[in-house]
Amino acid sequence: MGKAVLKFLFTFMLMFFTILANLLELNIVSQLIILLLFLLSGMYFFKFEILHPFVWLSPFIILYNISIIILNLLDIRDTNISDQLILSMTLAVGTLFLYFAIASKTYSNLDYKIKTFDSVSPQIFKFLFVVLILIIAVNIILFLKSGITTKSELSASGEGLNLGYIYKLFLFTTAFLLLKEILEKKSISLFLISGFLVSLFIALILGERDVLMTFIMLGIFIYYVTYKPPKKNLYLIGILSLFLLPVLGHLKNVFTKDMTGMFSEYNALLAIFNGEFLSAGRNFETILNTYGQWDFFYGETIFWDLARSIIPGFIYTFQNSIGWFNNTFHPDIVAIGRGYGFSFIAEGYINFGYFGIVLWYLILSIIMHFLYKKSQKSTYWFIGYIYMIPYFIYIQRGDLSNFISPLLKQLIVFTIFFILINSVLKQFKRKKNIENINNSI
Repeated sequence: MGKAVLKFLFTFMLMFFTILANLLELNIVSQLIILLLFLLSGMYFFKFEILHPFVWLSPFIILYNISIIILNLLDIRDTNISDQLILSMTLAVGTLFLYFAIASKTYSNLDYKIKTFDSVSPQIFKFLFVVLILIIAVNIILFLKSGITTKSELSASGEGLNLGYIYKLFLFTTAFLLLKEILEKKSISLFLISGFLVSLFIALILGERDVLMTFIMLGIFIYYVTYKPPKKNLYLIGILSLFLLPVLGHLKNVFTKDMTGMFSEYNALLAIFNGEFLSAGRNFETILNTYGQWDFFYGETIFWDLARSIIPGFIYTFQNSIGWFNNTFHPDIVAIGRGYGFSFIAEGYINFGYFGIVLWYLILSIIMHFLYKKSQKSTYWFIGYIYMIPYFIYIQRGDLSNFISPLLKQLIVFTIFFILINSVLKQFKRKKNIENINNSI
């Protein structure tokens, strides 16, 4: 029996024991230990390959949903759904593991066909990079001059610019230029430094933490495929970045609010569980505790997600699962222009119960597997894949539309735009070369 088969059987048994412990209602700590052993065994099965979907997504599935259980064990917050949540996490991670163990033939030592772009010059992309920074700078200045303190207030006032799309184009352009620069010069890129600083200012001044965290993730993946550093170093950077999240939460809008005493009782570890990663488990808790007050949707939310992602909002705004959840359970929060997000696990559950969780993560696995395989074929596919990784992670506190929308409206649009520019530049170079030959004859 091969080593891979033994590792698969061992991991499968841990998944089975996690479900069995849950059904036997063993104490929560025991269930969590077995669940975490299952997670680590699954990552080991895929050789801790950083770019493999199971390796980078499964820890976040656990992290986004385990927080309310940890807080309950620490007597900070009560919950009555620990058993159901552990079962749901096991089904989600188990679906990913079984799918990729069966469908993916290559687990490590991947041969990424990353090569430099063959355009005439990156000058036009550098020009775009500078223009985007200038637009972002203008928005920051408007924010600081407005006298208000948060981005939601800025949007409501109408004085600022809605730059969500600009931020994403900035990240995509930075990834493109960063990869090109590293491939050609093999040195720390100016785009790495300037991109980080711009992302940091966006996070600190405007409160857009996801821009900085996305930049960090893109940088880690690009660094990994170009320099092949020890994986443990990148895992350490990733863990440290998690501790950065709650710090950024405290520091957002730092130049427009009172910081007195903000870190007087700060607990870094507790802040992780009681901040960014709390909402998904809390929202699923709401769904489970209101069972019987809502009806199963039997797949209807997929059409919501597709319609909302495809039809522009200025034509018609379709409700998605996030909208249904917040309008149903938190109308007071919606009334002031805010929301609590949702949960990808919960979206599967409100459609088909626990089977819906399996189905939703199967859909996610198929999409990730497609992009994962394509990422090894060309540079454009690679950038597209790593660009979408943060969205696969963020939808753990959202719904399927949080992935479909950026896939259609950002990745595909940006990629076509870049390919067209590259093609025009190649045609221009070819024509110029022909002219030079004719002039020399």
